[in-house]
Amino acid sequence: MWGDSEVGQAHLLAMCFSLPVIVITIFFICQASWLAYQQLSLDHALLNVGRSLDAVERAALADAEDVDRQLQEAILADWTHLDASALSVSGSNYQISNVIDTIGTADGSDGVYGIRNYAEERNYMRIRAAVSYRVALLFPLPWASEITLERSLDRTHMLSMRFEVDADA
Repeated sequence: MWGDSEVGQAHLLAMCFSLPVIVITIFFICQASWLAYQQLSLDHALLNVGRSLDAVERAALADAEDVDRQLQEAILADWTHLDASALSVSGSNYQISNVIDTIGTADGSDGVYGIRNYAEERNYMRIRAAVSYRVALLFPLPWASEITLERSLDRTHMLSMRFEVDADA
């Protein structure tokens, strides 16, 4: 009779020790997953920020006095799961460049197509900024209720490409 009671008490004692460890492990996995999701969301939005700027927004960016706000709107337009109030952009600048490569075949060596020369024109936009994003923890800790993710944005996107051929037809 006493043997069954002692076995039950041993199981109860083991459960009292292991249950908090299991619960803390589950909370840790959920918290780490939440932070990883927020990090990937921010990285994805920053990766595609140049693509989200269409021609109209690029013109607005060129005329804008507050480039930080325009860039913040472009980041949020691409990835809507980011919290707009937690995202801040500072030190934004952009540069649009045009590269023209002209290659000629003056010797007429291209006998098949009669190509005399061809030109390739590419337009690029380089965007630079400092981005910070505050992530609220799912399970706030006594010493921290949020974590700030800091990213340095430095992306170059090809806006357009044009290829011209001058040939004898």
